[in-house]
Amino acid sequence: MLNPSERIGSFLTACVLCSVSISAPVAAATASDQATDLKAVEELVNKFTEAQVQKDAATLRSLTADQYVEISPLGEVDPREKMLGFYVKTAASGTPTLAIDDRTAALSGDTAVMTAKLHYTMNKDGQSRSFDMRVSYVAHKEGGQWKLMSSQGTPIHPKS
Repeated sequence: MLNPSERIGSFLTACVLCSVSISAPVAAATASDQATDLKAVEELVNKFTEAQVQKDAATLRSLTADQYVEISPLGEVDPREKMLGFYVKTAASGTPTLAIDDRTAALSGDTAVMTAKLHYTMNKDGQSRSFDMRVSYVAHKEGGQWKLMSSQGTPIHPKS
């Protein structure tokens, strides 16, 4: 028979082992869920930037929350409807090419922040023009679906 202190030690050991065996699958599921969510946010940003390039206001509307706010590269605060009004196709509007790289992402519950470097190339007046921009995106998951809540674009000026 075990004395009281040995029984307490055995009980505590059993509790620790039980806790480890229960929390390990939960941690693995959480890491898997986080990877899935981060991938979904990355895809959301890809679709959003492609819709911007294509001037597809309907897709932009579907990807953004009603409360969406954008800080434009000019520093203007644009609510969702103003942002959507910018993306109207006209005969004169050209379609730039876009490359996205240098992404970073962080997830906290149902909110994600992603930054990316965007590289645009476009033709204007017969001349090719390129510029880079750093953009941060804030997304929120509601009802199992990720939507953009905000973005802020900052031009990257060439080093002199």
